[in-house]
Amino acid sequence: MRLGICTEIGSLAPSQAVEMAVRAEQLGFAGVWTSESGGPDGIAPLAAIAARTRRLRLGTAILPIANRTPVLTAMTAATLQALSAGRFVLGLGLSTRHVVTRWHGQPHDRPLLRLREYVTVVRDLLGGRRVDFAGSTLGVHGFRLRSAPQPTVPVYVAALGPRACRLAGSLADGVIFFLKTPAGVRQAVAWVAEGAAAAGRDPADVEVVLMAPVVGTGDPDAARAYVAGYVRVPEYASSLRYQGLGAAVEAIQAGWADGRDRAAASVPDELLQSLCLPSDRAAAEALLAELANAGVRTVLLLPVGSAGAGATACDLADRVLWAFAPVPAAT
Repeated sequence: MRLGICTEIGSLAPSQAVEMAVRAEQLGFAGVWTSESGGPDGIAPLAAIAARTRRLRLGTAILPIANRTPVLTAMTAATLQALSAGRFVLGLGLSTRHVVTRWHGQPHDRPLLRLREYVTVVRDLLGGRRVDFAGSTLGVHGFRLRSAPQPTVPVYVAALGPRACRLAGSLADGVIFFLKTPAGVRQAVAWVAEGAAAAGRDPADVEVVLMAPVVGTGDPDAARAYVAGYVRVPEYASSLRYQGLGAAVEAIQAGWADGRDRAAASVPDELLQSLCLPSDRAAAEALLAELANAGVRTVLLLPVGSAGAGATACDLADRVLWAFAPVPAAT
């Protein structure tokens, strides 16, 4: 199993994320991945990180497809591939209805069809092909990148439910999971394999990546609040129900009627322990082993909470980096 780290850590500034990436490379981590929600964008920090590192795999987990046209995404991916000397992975996903329609003012109907058409066009463009595509949700006519990226940029797809997982298996180089228990990962990997087999692909060729929250030690309730916040989002609540966690979802959602603190207090210990890694590597080994057995090949550490009273986002990042630094033999 490879370990990477995500840059979306509390109030971590873009310049601090770059320095964190440099340290991650020195400590033997496999990669640094950015995201894109309400903080820094997912592209600019990676360009700076590419200039300061030489070995790290650089990825996006994820870029929401509503934020850019497929042509712009392909141009951006090709640029990052050149800047990183072939180390870039393009992770794409739908995001949530709230983000897409309210924040960006974009349509969110037929989401899986939008994702399929978008990824199909981006993959063709990154393969150096001229694209003439008239789909139901987008159209691109007569465009070709001036210079196709070398090597071709791998395209990964974020997935939660069965249809998205099957879609990822049918056309992506990798799948990105979030808030999955080991049992949930095993279930989702089976869906990915179904999609790959239906498309005549080898499921083993689809890398399984999991973004895993890492609980900070200074604020034990922060992880509960973090999980409770996602349970409030319909897409993640549905994913947890698919994983057989419906009773916990209902209890947390009922808690929201009395506010955030009540919702956080409603997060069961067993749910928290199956979704989040402790910030001590030795204590996390059992869950990491379960995730590996379920099919995860790369874990992206996402520190949440704090490193203690008065600690900063940088302190939390450093604590997780040092705690999970791969041993030399594994790099």
